[in-house]
Amino acid sequence: MLTFPLSYPVTATFSILSIGQTVRITDALGSLILYVKQKAFRLKADVVVFADESQTQAVYRIRGDRMMGSVKYAVSNADGRPVGTLQRQWGSFLWSATYRVFDANDVELGTIRQQNPWVRVLHGLVEEIPIVGVVAQIFVNPTYIVQVTAGTTVMRLVKKASFTSRTFVIESVASLRRDTEQIVLPAVITFALMERARA
Repeated sequence: MLTFPLSYPVTATFSILSIGQTVRITDALGSLILYVKQKAFRLKADVVVFADESQTQAVYRIRGDRMMGSVKYAVSNADGRPVGTLQRQWGSFLWSATYRVFDANDVELGTIRQQNPWVRVLHGLVEEIPIVGVVAQIFVNPTYIVQVTAGTTVMRLVKKASFTSRTFVIESVASLRRDTEQIVLPAVITFALMERARA
């Protein structure tokens, strides 16, 4: 099971050559802390996140559902206890959307948003061009910031790519209280899964 605080940076690596989608999430020492294997991450998702590649130790369950024109992802522990939710702010455009993070009591803790929305626009344009799009995804990669309600940036997600994988590097910018990190981290991982599904 996860032990907080984690050792950052945390890296989520999505294999694009395996059958189905596999995601290995490792800490700063390269130790595996979370693992996901699935066919695809959809809007109405039901994803189990494990602590091991043999998928014997469940850590989180993520369930997604549409509501009021947006999508809400609820994260719970393996025993079903709610951890928190991630929801795209209604009315925001896909390329510049703001995602709100809530705790188990539906109290807003912070947001995840694109640091430079125009990078995402450029990324979306070039990825549709044959061959050029594949190469461009390696060099044109957006960065996202995680802010708590006080406006303090606490994490940064840097999206990177290669010909064999897609990677999100989760960097710690400011220290978090342990109880807050336990909610924010699975929300950030859910966001990475969702964003990868669009890439």
